[in-house]
Amino acid sequence: MDPAGAKNYKERWRKVNELTLREHRELSPETKLLQSTGLLRLARRLGWDLSRRESEIRAVRKNWNLLRERFRERQSG
Repeated sequence: MDPAGAKNYKERWRKVNELTLREHRELSPETKLLQSTGLLRLARRLGWDLSRRESEIRAVRKNWNLLRERFRERQSG
């Protein structure tokens, strides 16, 4: 592919990505929830393990609490 062709290809995909992002932003919360639910159902049918270990859950909660604490410090200070 020559440089001009590569540039045109890249520009077309940039436009496609912009349109896709815009369409996603305009979706209703209900539609987004249905899509998420559909993905979870598919993952389960494919046999993916969607469970989390208690240690993973605690680590995530710890990180969220730390972020929340830092955010509050910035808001008050």
